[in-house]
Amino acid sequence: MDIQVLGPIQGSADERAVRLGGPKHLAMLAVLLLSSGRVVSRERLLELIWDGQPPVTAIHSLEVYVSDLRRVLKRLDTECTIRSEPPGYAISVRDEAIDLRRFEQLAREGRRALERGDAQSAALLLREALELWRGPAFGGVATNRFLEGERARLEAERLDVVEDRVEAEMRLGQHARLIGELEGLVAENPFRERLCGQLMLALYRAGRQAESSSAYQAVRVRLADELGMDPGPYLQDLLVKILRQDPSLEVQRRLGAEPESLPVTNLPTPLTSFVGRKEAVDRIGQLLARSRVVTLVGPGGIGKTRLALEVGRGLLERYPDGVWLTELASLTDGGLIPEAIRVTLRVSEARSKSPIEAVTTYLQQRCLLIVLDNCEHIVEAAAHVVEKLAARCPKVAFLVTSRERLRIAGEQLWQVEPLTVPEATSSGPNDNVAESEAVQLFLDRAALSRSSFGLTAANSRAISEISRRLEGIPLALELAAAQVATMSTDEIERRLDDPFQLLTSGHRTASHRHQTLMAAAQWSYDLLAENQRLVFDRLSVFRGFDVEAAATICSMSINERGVCIALTLGLVDKSLVRFEGGRYRLLEPLRSFASEKLRSRGETALVQERHCRYFLAVARDRQPGELADWLKRMEAERDNLRSALGWAQDNDQELAAQIVLALDLWWRLRSHGGEAHPHLDALLQNREAQDATRVRLLMNKGWYSWYAVSAPEAAVEPMESALALARTLDDPLALIDALFVRGRYATHEGDPVQARLLLEEALELARSRGDQEREAEALHLLGVADGAQLQLGRARSELEQSLEIRRSLNRSDEAAVTLQFLSGIVGAAGELDRARRLVAEALELGRQLGEHAYLHHALDIAAGLAILEGDAQRGLTLVGAADAALERIGWSPTSVWDRLLEPYFQIGREALGSRDSAAAEQEGRRMNYVEAVEYGLAWLSTGT
Repeated sequence: MDIQVLGPIQGSADERAVRLGGPKHLAMLAVLLLSSGRVVSRERLLELIWDGQPPVTAIHSLEVYVSDLRRVLKRLDTECTIRSEPPGYAISVRDEAIDLRRFEQLAREGRRALERGDAQSAALLLREALELWRGPAFGGVATNRFLEGERARLEAERLDVVEDRVEAEMRLGQHARLIGELEGLVAENPFRERLCGQLMLALYRAGRQAESSSAYQAVRVRLADELGMDPGPYLQDLLVKILRQDPSLEVQRRLGAEPESLPVTNLPTPLTSFVGRKEAVDRIGQLLARSRVVTLVGPGGIGKTRLALEVGRGLLERYPDGVWLTELASLTDGGLIPEAIRVTLRVSEARSKSPIEAVTTYLQQRCLLIVLDNCEHIVEAAAHVVEKLAARCPKVAFLVTSRERLRIAGEQLWQVEPLTVPEATSSGPNDNVAESEAVQLFLDRAALSRSSFGLTAANSRAISEISRRLEGIPLALELAAAQVATMSTDEIERRLDDPFQLLTSGHRTASHRHQTLMAAAQWSYDLLAENQRLVFDRLSVFRGFDVEAAATICSMSINERGVCIALTLGLVDKSLVRFEGGRYRLLEPLRSFASEKLRSRGETALVQERHCRYFLAVARDRQPGELADWLKRMEAERDNLRSALGWAQDNDQELAAQIVLALDLWWRLRSHGGEAHPHLDALLQNREAQDATRVRLLMNKGWYSWYAVSAPEAAVEPMESALALARTLDDPLALIDALFVRGRYATHEGDPVQARLLLEEALELARSRGDQEREAEALHLLGVADGAQLQLGRARSELEQSLEIRRSLNRSDEAAVTLQFLSGIVGAAGELDRARRLVAEALELGRQLGEHAYLHHALDIAAGLAILEGDAQRGLTLVGAADAALERIGWSPTSVWDRLLEPYFQIGREALGSRDSAAAEQEGRRMNYVEAVEYGLAWLSTGT
């Protein structure tokens, strides 16, 4: 399968062209392809495809285009897919299947061949690249500003390749044949000076010096007339050389000549294969072409040295005076760096000059690359040396490896990332496990220890987990892979609970710090000041953090906060803390190392308790009108919250109980009921106090048993116990909350009399205390109870009152459930327009909050409204989406809900017929929650 975009967009399979869709389909495909597999949000797709003016039906049209493109691409190639991934879509397609990617790859290879003096190979590669073009890029696509810009960019890239190809053919002595083509190219592109210069040089080499000079004058006149400019220095210098008949203008080498000698270097020949990071090698090479000082930074064991050596080997032809490695790890005195460079370059000692002066004099007229490896322990001295040499030696470049940057002018930083690891869902050999760089490295090094070792269905899961737990750190992976000689991958995985005990026995000839994972971490740790070590150790309690959390937990007084923040940011500079996605974290092996250091200090319990109490405060900090922000914060701190709760369960039952209650709303809205259950059981078993806390633990256990685990028979006893205990306490709030849970259960399990008694009691108590928040909740639950008994007038009044109170309290974002029930009752009364507005508001809140566990009801209400308005197709699609949402969170609809809505759904099924209704529901089931909400809102906002 091929997707061709360098010309009219088309697909091809088995050498047959395949139509991919209309102009808008092609525009969407173009945007996704140009995004190189990254997710493109729906908002950006709407902006780009409709040029900033999407119609009201655009969301629906977008869904249609995605569906159509998926169907066509699946026929072409089962490996080519468009994924739905919040907040939009991304395309997965092999690079070799897209002519644009092949063009870019061939162009890179051609330029490399040109740089190393292989003009013959360069010409072949660049011709092949240009043959992929069939016309202006992205032909047949609906015109918009974005694609016009991309066409212009790609046309400029095409002309760059044309110029490179011409240069290659000129080096091969083909100047006479190129003159006609160059005349046409210059006429079409009069302001590309490189093309103009190539035409001048071709004419000169063909013995047509006067015409060469005339070509220059034509360019000069046109530039003056149209732009008011003179030709640049390149053309002016070329004209002077032509007029002087400079010998350097002749073809310098005969056809097929080999380089006179290989560049000199002391780079070691690798004994193992280089795995992954191909793109990094290319990008660092490009950076060195623009900046003469590039520093590779990262923690110990991340593979900085190996990457630098691989980059250096690839640049041997670029630097005629060689690529030279100077290892600094063994130096303890930064003043010896110039001497180490002098010895590496074999510069003779000069009694009258210092080592830095001798090296500077030697380098001033040379073009070479110096790789300075392991600078972190003498980084200040290294910075001074590199800065001085770079300033005085204009053709010398430096590739530096360090755990922190040099901080000199002109330095280009490259953060060496861990190798890619398998996704957490990858569990078998067919789940793209082998595409992970970390897995590839593990397999390669494991085979060195056991030649028969390979990826199998039996070991795939363990290897994936090893790669993830070691976070793609090459040194750790190599040390783990060496263990396959004596243990299974399952055993290696189990023993990673203590990685520093397992990951020993590196190569005997490796430096000490690379022989064990502990030594690698200790090397960096020893370079820290004591206050930096203290903060680093304390940061081990986090599973990701922001500076506010670090300052609060790691400083022991208010006066230390600023210092703590500065020290944390300093650890980022030293590659011991990573900054990613707006947050900070320690790689897991480093966190384990720091955790052991914290234990040795005797501070673990103290810092863990501070961590626990801090995240309890985070969970409790939910302000009116800020539910969406609170949910985002809770998701960001998910691992910290779980860690805090786990520690509290083992060390402080009261603290654990408070955390469990603080997490209750998050667990409910994010459908984590299964996570809540074991904590509730443990606390109820181990905690004996008969107080309001126990009331809430009991009622939460009952609620999760009933609603989240779908075990109503197990729900009644804890709910009744909670209510009974609450009645014995002098705590009206605990009693109100217990009445809520028991009343809600009675409603949905078909006991309306008891439900009303319980909920009216709760309402009276709330009003007597002036507790408007609980009053609103009581009215909401009464409205639901009355609605279940078809007491629609009373239900409507109660829900309206609840909604009004919540809005007055600035808690509209908590009214989504009220809105959806009210919309159903209003719709049943025939007020369809208002019902649409209400359910649209509920869905919009759902979109803001994320996958809200209760909002599948809103999808059902929207479905019923669509069916009432005659759109059974859309209604049943929403029914399928709502059912799928329930299944994803492990819930099942209650009998009350079935009884109220099923008649409307049945009307839709009868209208469509069994076959079409089943197809519509199946289409909805394929939607994720976000897609379903967008689908419903698109209809509700347009009325069509």
